[in-house]
Formats: sequence, C-alpha cells, structure tokens
Amino acid sequence: IDPPIAFDFDSSQLRPPSEPLLDAFASYLTHHREIVRLEIQGHLGEEHYGSQRLDRDRARAVAEALVARRVAPARLEPVAYGFTRPLPGTDTRRPERRNWRIEYAILEEIPCIEPESASTPASD
Repeated sequence: IDPPIAFDFDSSQLRPPSEPLLDAFASYLTHHREIVRLEIQGHLGEEHYGSQRLDRDRARAVAEALVARRVAPARLEPVAYGFTRPLPGTDTRRPERRNWRIEYAILEEIPCIEPESASTPASD
C-alpha cells in the first residue's frame, strides 16, 4: 500500500492519515472474497533487534482496524518479522525508516471462476 500506513513514533497507534488507506483496503477486501486469508506483516529496522513487540502490535493494530471496517477476523493473520526481512538496498547497519513498514501477503485464495458467456452456442 502506498503511501505506507502511518503510526505514532515508537507506537502502534495509527495516525489519522492512515484512515482513508485503511478504508480503501477494507473495501477492497470486502469486494474480493476470493482472498480467504491475508498475512499482515509487521517489519522494523535492526535497531529494534530482539523486540518484536512493536511490529507485532502494529500488525495487530492494522488487523483490528480492518475488522472494525467489517473484514472478518478469520481472514487476517498479523505476524511480526522484526528486521529479518530488510528491503533490498537498505543499509542494515544503521536505522532506516523504510524498513519500518506493514506489508501484506495472500496466504489463501480461491481462484475466480469466469461466468459462462451468454454468447455460447447451444448444443442440439
């Protein structure tokens, strides 16, 4: 999601600019029932090594915000990854805010089935 979900500094409190993003994402998920399970991934920089509490709490905050917008909780799986998955090209030796992020991964999806076309010829 771009722009990224915004949180208060060193907190899992969502910032007001994130509300329209969460509204749009919840609407998308509501209209795309083929996405059965979605992983909400919390990532931090190496400066938070050993503490996955903040990224876990942020992932949970996003999940709770989506549930408040009528997305079924069973579809959402918040997960903390800490600094184990830095973005390519970032310097892991110093703090980089780009690594503080929320990402999403589809864990389970039902393939869409195309409706039969009305122009299909009838067999005799």
